[in-house]
Amino acid sequence: MATKKTDQSETPKPAQINLGEVVNNYLKALQRVFDVMNYTLASERLLNEQEYENFSRGNRVMPSQQSRLDYEGARTETGTWLLKQTLNEALGVLVLFLDDCRTLGTLSSWKSKGGEGTDLQKKLQEDRIAFARMDLPAKLAHLEKEFELSSPSSEHILSLFRARRVLANNSSTVREEDLKEGKFTIKLRSVQLKTNPGNQENPGVFVTSEMGDMVREFKSGERLQLNKQEHLATILTVALFITSQAQSLKEYAQKLGVAK
Repeated sequence: MATKKTDQSETPKPAQINLGEVVNNYLKALQRVFDVMNYTLASERLLNEQEYENFSRGNRVMPSQQSRLDYEGARTETGTWLLKQTLNEALGVLVLFLDDCRTLGTLSSWKSKGGEGTDLQKKLQEDRIAFARMDLPAKLAHLEKEFELSSPSSEHILSLFRARRVLANNSSTVREEDLKEGKFTIKLRSVQLKTNPGNQENPGVFVTSEMGDMVREFKSGERLQLNKQEHLATILTVALFITSQAQSLKEYAQKLGVAK
């Protein structure tokens, strides 16, 4: 008996994606950056000027010995270099996460329409190419417009994006074109300690922790530098953005009725 053939081939169903696992993978990548940064900052506490000079002068051949930095100069340059590398790595992880958000948002929309009327693989590929050409602010705006994705930490992330641009110039100093309303601002998210007075039943002072903003402002001509706690907060800011953006993506899928 002949088998009845259909004119339309079945569209393969996309595999189930565990959003929690996706987020955890990106947080693990950020933890690596966090640990390397912690190691470097901790090592700096054990290095003094004499040890630096002894080790540095032990290198008989240098690219330009007359340009060798002294202890304070090397410490300043190391802090700037480390911050630059931190932002490059952290924002690189973030860009990959945003592309996954685009993919998952597209899949959610496609699934909510019954998986019909669109060549899914072709659309994903075309969208990926267009998305890759956008800078970070444009990527965030696109995800919000197309999939209603947003995060309370969006402005913090944009400030880190602008900070990386400042660090890209040779002197790592804030320029006039970097200013907004006469200043350059970096906003970070971090856990902060708060003191609260007790009462008659429980006298004394109680220390609690809560999430809050850390804000640094720079003027034109100032070198962009962060202290250790602010440096660590750059990673935490990216991590908090990822978790809140993932929650927004989950809510979008729930709104479409394709997730619980």
